[in-house]
Amino acid sequence: MANLGTINSKTIEALFVKFALLVSGTGSLVGTYASTERLLNRALGSDKVAEIMEYIRGPAGRTIWDKHNNVGESVLATYFKNEYP
Repeated sequence: MANLGTINSKTIEALFVKFALLVSGTGSLVGTYASTERLLNRALGSDKVAEIMEYIRGPAGRTIWDKHNNVGESVLATYFKNEYP
């Protein structure tokens, strides 16, 4: 993904539409920590995978949404503004 460069919005929209059609056709999308870790290990080094998995797992009882609540609105706005101009 890091090496893709600029992709026009029509291509991205077509990709999202295709993804939505494929996912909606299966009835569900299920993943586990183990399947996520296996997928990441195929693409990334073990140190990076460990870092990502630690972030995903987080402290017991906290969801990803709970973690995102700790990020300020301005930080998120700046990120999206810079990543998706």
